[in-house]
Amino acid sequence: MDASTALPQGASSPARGGIRAGLIGVWALVVGVSLYYVVRNAIPYLSGAEPLVTRHGGHAAWLVVHIVGGIVALLAGPLQFSAAVRRRYLAVHRWTGRIYLVSVAVSVASAIRILVLPHSSFGFRIGIAGLALAWIATTGLAYAAIRTRQITLHREWMIRSYVVTFGFVFFRLLLDPLRSLGIATGPEIVSAVSWMCWALPLLVTEVVLSTRKILQAAPARTSLPSST
Repeated sequence: MDASTALPQGASSPARGGIRAGLIGVWALVVGVSLYYVVRNAIPYLSGAEPLVTRHGGHAAWLVVHIVGGIVALLAGPLQFSAAVRRRYLAVHRWTGRIYLVSVAVSVASAIRILVLPHSSFGFRIGIAGLALAWIATTGLAYAAIRTRQITLHREWMIRSYVVTFGFVFFRLLLDPLRSLGIATGPEIVSAVSWMCWALPLLVTEVVLSTRKILQAAPARTSLPSST
């Protein structure tokens, strides 16, 4: 996301610098957390002592495709929000966008193939199916918007798409604390988190985007002259 688009026209240079620094900090945190969970969960899962075929049977290959596609999308996504990359290296921005789009498509297709197999609870499968549909919708609308040169709309849908992509990380952020609380059975917690990991972040995203629009559209208040 371009930091300049989030600033009012009259914002001072120090304010702009502060907001840019804040955005850089947020994205550094996003990338850092993403890498942490990829290294902590995804890579050990793929390279565990017990072969994936033993654990997951015939859909092990689809699971590998799904995880790898998700990792590529997770790590390619932040480059789409860099104003510096867009301004100076437009070709890089476009190619990372294509890589992100293909990665999402591959990961969603393999996830759908896995979900048709009864290898996990019904609640979990439905929750992840909802995530897959949200991933298709948000990414597809982001692509449709850029194809019709609706830049602002494209950026908004890319934000939503990446929030869904980040669902893997949200899943882990929510799962371990809820398990430690012991408030429900393991399968119940997993089923609930399969919904919470994407539905709640999307809700927060909608609130933030809509609040920003409301504030930008609000008429500027003019001060009345004081009476003497």
